[in-house]
Amino acid sequence: MRYLCHAEHGTHNADGKDDDGSCKEARSRATRRWSHGAYTWGVIDRLLEDDRIEIEGISGTSAGAMNGVVMADALTRGGKQAARQSLRDFWKAVSRAGMASPIRRSPMDVLTGNWSLEHSPGYIAMDLMTRLVSPYQLNPLNLNPLRDIVAAHIDFERVRQCDQLKLFVAATNVRTGKQRVFRREEMSVDAVMASACLPLCSRLWKSTAKHIGTAATWATQPSSP
Repeated sequence: MRYLCHAEHGTHNADGKDDDGSCKEARSRATRRWSHGAYTWGVIDRLLEDDRIEIEGISGTSAGAMNGVVMADALTRGGKQAARQSLRDFWKAVSRAGMASPIRRSPMDVLTGNWSLEHSPGYIAMDLMTRLVSPYQLNPLNLNPLRDIVAAHIDFERVRQCDQLKLFVAATNVRTGKQRVFRREEMSVDAVMASACLPLCSRLWKSTAKHIGTAATWATQPSSP
């Protein structure tokens, strides 16, 4: 995930040297794992808390894309405080949905403080199934709790109307292998889900009449629109 921030007062740049307060970039990369997306929420929350900092734009992929659209929706509705609360509500909803998942640490991992899923029976079983069975066979009803959460928490009409934040979401066109960057004006739940799609676990998402694959595998967050 990438932010373009403007600091009204002097700050420090990446090298620890004083900045003169001019426009600067603050970068925080959200990796494929959702726990990192939730961590990035904390980074955004801290930036929103500081009145000296104005976030001018966000470009993101997968979980980073969801942080971006949640923030754009809330900024239009009620400003920075609404954005902080909406991000909290969104990730709490994702956390609650994950509590019923069989993909979790084993009891031994919990006791030993191991946070890896390498020994999780649920993870091992799912990993094996995704290598043997197509997502179209594994999930014939195309159930996707994450899509339901995104649709329930985000008003994409407000996202498209947001003039306080530049927003860019990356996905991959599986027919060409090229990155597809969605701008705020064309944002939709399908565009966000295309960015978050895992090819071995989810069906391909269609957006703008083209098959879009997973940004988590091929595309990274766009460095420029």
